[in-house]
Amino acid sequence: MIHSPEMDQHQFLRLMELAGPDTAAELLRRLTADLDTVANGLRQGFQGPSPDWDAVRAHTHVLIALAGVAGAVRLQHLAEAMNLQAHHRDDAGLDAKGADLMQHLSVLVGFIAAKSARTGAS
Repeated sequence: MIHSPEMDQHQFLRLMELAGPDTAAELLRRLTADLDTVANGLRQGFQGPSPDWDAVRAHTHVLIALAGVAGAVRLQHLAEAMNLQAHHRDDAGLDAKGADLMQHLSVLVGFIAAKSARTGAS
């Protein structure tokens, strides 16, 4: 388990308990698929000469919920900030903020992959 203020391990454990042993593996597969969709959408939204603010806003909206349910506290806060930035169509610091968001998203995906391997969900 990640021992960091960036990950609320109790929230993640609660999610797994709610899923139960019979559906935890499926939940982790679906969570991984949803996070992959968000990551791909954000990469596309950040590409090009100017961001696709509608895509960034839509994908960060989903990420806020996914990170929250998984207990990824720091990622949830970064997604909330990026969502607000997308609402205002504000380019200030976008490259650094986007990279930070994607890095934390990658950490969560890795964390879930490790959990999936332990539950046989891979």
